This record gives sequence, C-alpha cells and structure tokens, in this order.
Amino acid sequence: MISSTVYAFCKDDVSKIENYEQAMNDKENVWHCHHRLELTLDNEFAHSREELQRLGMYFKRPYFELIFLKSADHRKLHNSTITAVTRAKLADSAKRTWTGRHHSEESKAK
Repeated sequence: MISSTVYAFCKDDVSKIENYEQAMNDKENVWHCHHRLELTLDNEFAHSREELQRLGMYFKRPYFELIFLKSADHRKLHNSTITAVTRAKLADSAKRTWTGRHHSEESKAK
C-alpha cells in the first residue's frame, strides 16, 4: 500500500513511479514516495527537503524524480545520509577549532 502523500508530490500518473506495482501489491508494508533529488546517484546527500521546497522542486514533481520505497528502507536511507552529513559537519567543525578560527584574539594570546 502506498502513502497518500504521493499525490502532493507527483504531478503525473503515480502508476509511472518506479516500484509502484510492488507498493500496490504489498499488503503488509506502507511504501513512501522518496524524492530522488535529495540524494546523488551514490546515495550521498544532495538537497534537503527544505532546499527542495525553497527551490520549488518538492511538490508536483514529474514521476521520474520519485521512487516508492518501503517505509523501513526509506527511514534507513535518510538515517544513513543524515549520519554521513552530520559526520562531515563535525569533522569540519573540529578542523576549524584546531586551526583557531573560532578563538578570539584574546584567547589566542593566552
């Protein structure tokens, strides 16, 4: 079964979205509609939901920008991406701290 949010995301016939048949025939799992533009082809972070909304690329999108994923797979995909993004931000923050860019001139003198 598919999540009803798909109708807000897709401007085309939703039956054209990849994995539609599996989603419709699966009576045990809920399938979510995922925006392909959120990730690169290597499943790396590309755009957040907020960025896509700001760019007008979140609602009423063509079918080929979307894919149906099982709820658990969709959650796992986003959690692994968030983890990678968070790790990158923490690493960048640590580098800035080491180079002293966050320290005032007074604390550098000490």
